Amino acid sequence: MADSEMKRGLAQVMYRFGPKSLFDYGRRGLSMKVSRWETDKVSSLDANYVAEQIATHASSFRNDDEDPWVDLTVEDVDFRRPNRVVGSLYPLTMYCQNRSCHRVVSKKEPSHFVYTNGECPECGGELRQLAFVLVHDCGNMMSINPQPCSNPDHGYDHIYLNKQNINDPLSWYFYCGECGDFCGNMSKRCTKCHKERVYFRPIASNSVYYSQGDVLVNLPIDQRYSDDIEYGESWARILMAAHLGDLDDVVEEGGKTYEELGRMTTDERDAKRREKQIEDLKEKVGAEQVEKMIESGVDLGDVFDVAEDTIKGSTRGEVVEENRERVELPSQRGGDSDVDQAYSTLSHELFTYLRSTQGYEGNLDATDGMERQPTPLSLDGLLEQEDFLESNPEAEVYPEKLQKVNIASAWVVDNLPLLNYTFGFTRDRPERSRTDLQPFPHPRGEDSTPVYVDQTPSEAIVLQVDRSAIIEWLDGKGSLRGVERPDTDDESDLKEWFLENVDTNELRDHYSPIEDDLTREVYTLLHSMSHALMRTASGQCGLDSNSISEYVMPSIPAIFLYASSTEHFSLGGMHTLFKTRIHPWVDETIADVQQCVYDPVCEHEDGACHACLHMSEVACESANGNLDRRYLVGDDRGRIPAFWEAEYV
Repeated sequence: MADSEMKRGLAQVMYRFGPKSLFDYGRRGLSMKVSRWETDKVSSLDANYVAEQIATHASSFRNDDEDPWVDLTVEDVDFRRPNRVVGSLYPLTMYCQNRSCHRVVSKKEPSHFVYTNGECPECGGELRQLAFVLVHDCGNMMSINPQPCSNPDHGYDHIYLNKQNINDPLSWYFYCGECGDFCGNMSKRCTKCHKERVYFRPIASNSVYYSQGDVLVNLPIDQRYSDDIEYGESWARILMAAHLGDLDDVVEEGGKTYEELGRMTTDERDAKRREKQIEDLKEKVGAEQVEKMIESGVDLGDVFDVAEDTIKGSTRGEVVEENRERVELPSQRGGDSDVDQAYSTLSHELFTYLRSTQGYEGNLDATDGMERQPTPLSLDGLLEQEDFLESNPEAEVYPEKLQKVNIASAWVVDNLPLLNYTFGFTRDRPERSRTDLQPFPHPRGEDSTPVYVDQTPSEAIVLQVDRSAIIEWLDGKGSLRGVERPDTDDESDLKEWFLENVDTNELRDHYSPIEDDLTREVYTLLHSMSHALMRTASGQCGLDSNSISEYVMPSIPAIFLYASSTEHFSLGGMHTLFKTRIHPWVDETIADVQQCVYDPVCEHEDGACHACLHMSEVACESANGNLDRRYLVGDDRGRIPAFWEAEYV
């Protein structure tokens, strides 16, 4: 078959046309296997965090202790963006459509079919691909090929397909037309792991290929400083201090950005920087002149402006030390060996929240490559616009409506950068614990593990939940026994309480149960709120319910509802909802969440099911786990207080 092209969106390619997947080539009426991707290297992303997320995902698969997944780090990963998909004919077994013939032609390579011209060598009828393949949970995929006749004089020359019961492919088998010898059926033992006999799957079946990946908010770190930032605890404590308001004078009055505050000033860094400065100076004034300056004992500190670095380094060290004395994370108290993971997760959560609600705190005009920074508009800021209130007088009730569901602050965010990534695939069954995760082959044959990414802007509504209301609800539920209450009139004390009591390590793998009671209570409450609001948002903003996704931040606590469109432009639906539809959105959500068609069974069992709180897997961040409608409206037995004003009916 000659080369031919078809156009597909990048989002569709990422999900449906991954390496080693199957797809229908409708124009030709054929099925094909993706043989390779042509890609470009990507560097402008938070590689450390994405690599950690992939390692977390990989840990839930059966082969998590095998290469390349065991001890996966950012050094092992190569991020790439696909720009062209190349496929080849698959499966490689065809049979004649003529019912009186059914002659079989099976080849080892797609090019071997060229000489058949698509015609049966027996009767000249049209050849058709066998529309089934064999897949195994080890990741193997096999074409269903006949075996040769036991008579060496016959071999493969006279193989036919018996389809006597056309509606039962399980009964189909190959045979030799000369001697009637049995030449195989629709199953065979896995050729990769040799553990089991594998049975056929239709080519279009989902079980043939499960793409493994995720979508996350990926805010860009200012590349001018990223190499100098000491990530881990230092970076997390800078952001914790900013969240607690300890850096307001430095950030707001001093004009410093978080990246500037996070820069390290070790001797090694200073030495490298000084060496580069000397080289730059040599280019400007000449190497001979610089050597003379050094020999004559001129202090290069007087030549180069290093004062700025000294000031920033001193600030960073002080901030880190002060925050270390103020905030102790749950993973520190529990002796968790993976406290570094907690710093990483918290850094991503806080950085995303701060930038998405406050915007870029530095001078955006003076930066390069910062066009992906989110631009927020707060509800308070919106209500201060006289023109807006004149055209939307109903907006005056928005704060009151949001207060009914304990939302303290809200923003609509433009240009929210999303990262869609895929790192492997599985076959045969969806359960992670029962399948082997397969890496993609590297497009250039290198040893690193390729991860394919697509960065796209989106829009979001950010809802910061009333911290004091959560504390009162937890206390009323009896969940604070043995836990010190924060001062609910002190916002800084409340923020510190959530940092110290929500264990982000418990939320790394959303497929595992949350062991820590307080973390589970807070996350279930926020997750239930998120789903209740997502289910009714679709009717108000015009986006399909599967096109709205969530990002729950229990340590803030806050909820991101974002348009998960990957079409590289924003539809404006979230803006419409935020500016004109908050009042019916909240009212409908409260009414919708009070009852389920499966009550009282739903209420008395789990408090959430497909009819009331469940969303599709692509919209939910944790596979519909940790949901309970009763947390929002209470239960009829009085054991669970209502977090919202609505009472259970």
